[in-house]
Amino acid sequence: LRHPLLRMMGNFWVVNDPLQRSDVIVTLSDDNYQGDRAARAAQLFKAGWAPKIVVSGRFLRDYVSLAEMSQRDLTQDGVPGDAITKLSHRAADTIDEEKIIAQLAVQKRWQHVIIVTSNYHTRRARFIAHRVFPSSIDVMMEAAPDVEYDPDNWWRTRIGIKLFFHESVGYLANMWEV
Repeated sequence: LRHPLLRMMGNFWVVNDPLQRSDVIVTLSDDNYQGDRAARAAQLFKAGWAPKIVVSGRFLRDYVSLAEMSQRDLTQDGVPGDAITKLSHRAADTIDEEKIIAQLAVQKRWQHVIIVTSNYHTRRARFIAHRVFPSSIDVMMEAAPDVEYDPDNWWRTRIGIKLFFHESVGYLANMWEV
């Protein structure tokens, strides 16, 4: 009985909204070492879900950001450079990052946005998006499978446990904040 309950709890965090052709695919910052978010965005791009990808990434130093790393991952996955826009920022958390992305969406007059993030992060990212994006913009969440988080076995690894509880506490904190 314990394992089915733990699986249900682990899968609770994973959200995949029904997709429709969109103006843009956006990857959230802080992709893992393997570049799973960028890889999923490249798959969506190649499947024709959107003509552009925005790689969001926080600055690591004044001269380099995580967006540049994701941009490189995408080009290595076959996405043409002219289809990629780099969005470097100093956002401290997902709320700040999604506010920046929402402002860009309003400026560009995007109507449909697909946001790609790690599987364990999708429920919280969607919760935030529905509160910071204008209601006129349709935001769809897409889960990138993450090698560090298996929703069916998250309790078997230290990193899986850490990610599960980080999202649990983060979700509660974000409910308070937004």
